Amino acid sequence: LPMPASPSSNLNAALANPTLGTVAVIARLTSAIAMIKSATKDNQGVEIVAAWYHANPATCTRVVDFCPTSAAGGAGEACVHSDVCADTPAAHADAMAALFETSHHYGHSNARVKVMQALAILRNYITGTTTVARADIEKDAITHMLVPMYQGAIQAAHRMDTP
Repeated sequence: LPMPASPSSNLNAALANPTLGTVAVIARLTSAIAMIKSATKDNQGVEIVAAWYHANPATCTRVVDFCPTSAAGGAGEACVHSDVCADTPAAHADAMAALFETSHHYGHSNARVKVMQALAILRNYITGTTTVARADIEKDAITHMLVPMYQGAIQAAHRMDTP
C-alpha cells in the first residue's frame, strides 16, 4: 500500500524498525489486528495496519534467504522476497509457509498475499469504493494474519515431540 506523504505519529510508530524476537512479531501482529476495526481514511488506519504487518522496507533489516540451494534439494532460488523486513508478521508468514508448503513458487506466503489483498480492498472500501462488506474484509485480513501463528504453534509442538 502506498504510504501518505504526511504520516501520522501512529503511522510513524508502526513504520519503526522492528525489534528482535518472537515477542516483537506477536506485538506487531496484535497492533495490526487492533487497528483494523478502527481504520478510517482520516486516521490512516489501513496504512498503519500494513506498517505494523510489514514495517518499512526502506529502512529495516531484511530477512535473510532461508531456502536450501538446488544442491541441497531446494529450489535453488531465493524464496524470500526482497521487501520483507525481519521480525515482522510478514516475515513470520513467509517462514511458516516454507515449512508448511503454503507459499507461491516465488516465495511469498499465501497468507501474506491475502493480508495485503484484503488491506488493499479495505482501503478501497474506506475511500468509497465498496466491493464487499467491511466486516468480511476485516475477517479475511485477520484470519490470514493468524494462520502463520497457528502454523508456528504446530511447528513448536512438533519440535517438542521430536527427539
